Amino acid sequence: MIINIQTLTKQDTLDFDQEVDLSLESLRLLSNVTDYKARVYGTVHKDGELFTVEGFVDVTLELICDRCMNTFQYPLHATLDDQFSNDEAHYLEDEDIKRVTKSSIDLSDSILESIAMAMPMKALCDVDCKGICVKCGTNLNKGTCECEKADIDPRLEALKDIFCLNSKK
Repeated sequence: MIINIQTLTKQDTLDFDQEVDLSLESLRLLSNVTDYKARVYGTVHKDGELFTVEGFVDVTLELICDRCMNTFQYPLHATLDDQFSNDEAHYLEDEDIKRVTKSSIDLSDSILESIAMAMPMKALCDVDCKGICVKCGTNLNKGTCECEKADIDPRLEALKDIFCLNSKK
């Protein structure tokens, strides 16, 4: 997304609100969908040679649940807060300040960064998702399975065999 900043020489702020096409292939969301429509809106403030972008990104992503492996729609609201400058001294001095061309700011990388930072650590289709059975693979949200539910510490599992042999004698 490109924002024309030539008009900012006359005024100190510029509002923007655009629908943009995003390719989120680089985020590796592990779903088959990589192209999304997002709403990006906010304000560009000019202070000398420094441009501050404050805004938001709204997009609905298709994610895969970390527990049950089903796909689900996840509405994401991410914050944009970046600084840009066309003065070399600014962006060489502070690594958080990004470079600007003479007439425009490219927000593409900033949008991807803000989406990546707003992603949940664990993508869940529902907070009460039961996941899948580790033995048979049944989706426990849709039904139950007949697998034994005893949780045995794998480090102590060998002791189970010893006690079973002793009880048979």
